[in-house]
Amino acid sequence: MDFHKKLIKRLSISLGIIVILGSLLWGLAKDIQNQARKVVTQRMEILRQSQSLSSLASFKKQFEKAQTLFSILENALPEKDRLLQLSRELEELARQNEVGFSFSFGSEKAGTRTVPGEIEFVMSLSGVFRKILDFLVSLENSNFPISLDSLSFSRDIGSGRITMTIKGRIFFRQ
Repeated sequence: MDFHKKLIKRLSISLGIIVILGSLLWGLAKDIQNQARKVVTQRMEILRQSQSLSSLASFKKQFEKAQTLFSILENALPEKDRLLQLSRELEELARQNEVGFSFSFGSEKAGTRTVPGEIEFVMSLSGVFRKILDFLVSLENSNFPISLDSLSFSRDIGSGRITMTIKGRIFFRQ
């Protein structure tokens, strides 16, 4: 019987050691798994932050380029005070193209930092069709950013002369 008791005792001790080692290994495996998840999470966060920094650097470069282009665009628009010359310049273009001319400013819409101001105008032209076309081409090539909103014309059959009324807007910077 001593033999059986010793055998059971040794088997119990061995089994207890195996259970304890198994528990330790299982706990260690869980801890390693948790640490691995943390490492993966941290790496993903580092990658996200790296991408954010790259995007930020790219946005900064694009912003600087946009600022330069915005400055160029802003300088392309005339100042509001310069619009007083518009009527005289258009009158000179009409005279050079042998076209009858009248011009008047309408309502004004103030601009903002990012949107140009605009002033409506009405222009009346009279003359031969070809001369009026030449005037319109000269108008298109002028330094003033003009948008033509409506155009109406009539023709005198007897003289062949055309009368044209143009409504539009001219843009300016503040």
